[in-house]
Amino acid sequence: MIRSFLILFSILLVFGNFISVFGSVQNFSTDKLTYYDGDTLKISGIVNYDPTIPSVILQIITPGGTGLAGIGTALPKSDGSFSSTFHVGGPTWSDDGTYTIKVSYGGNTEKTFSYQKSSVNSKNNVPTDADNSNELFTENPKMRIPGFPSLDISPQYYIDRYNTEPIYKSWFDSQFPNYAIQDVVGYNQHTSKIFLL
Repeated sequence: MIRSFLILFSILLVFGNFISVFGSVQNFSTDKLTYYDGDTLKISGIVNYDPTIPSVILQIITPGGTGLAGIGTALPKSDGSFSSTFHVGGPTWSDDGTYTIKVSYGGNTEKTFSYQKSSVNSKNNVPTDADNSNELFTENPKMRIPGFPSLDISPQYYIDRYNTEPIYKSWFDSQFPNYAIQDVVGYNQHTSKIFLL
């Protein structure tokens, strides 16, 4: 009897330790409740850090629940904190309404926010940056998403992901609809020419 109890107790200890290191999402939040074309959506949160799970997956799901307005990843710090930003607007943001953010890290947590395509803030009738978004980013598309692309990562890394990962390609095309991946990451073989006199 005591032997059976000790075996059961040992199994529970091992199983309990296994569960305690398994990652999960504690909580996350956005910086606003309503977004308009041209806004930057900031997501920050906390996960139960698990070194075997390399990144937090972030998905923004359209009002009908059948499409993705955006997808990305965030690297959690050892304290479990993470953050990420998304550019709001573009071809994948076609409907006004309630969008869902799904955060996955060992488990899933969801929250919603409101999106309106209108470029006029209904509270004070002030135009948003969406009216000038094409002018702002025509010369330097890298300015559209702060921190993307990272100067610490080779442009070829982003190009390879674009060519091999359909979800990443879809996200990139939604964020930079008028640009090639090579232009945004600063590596365009067609424009890199050496002229000899």
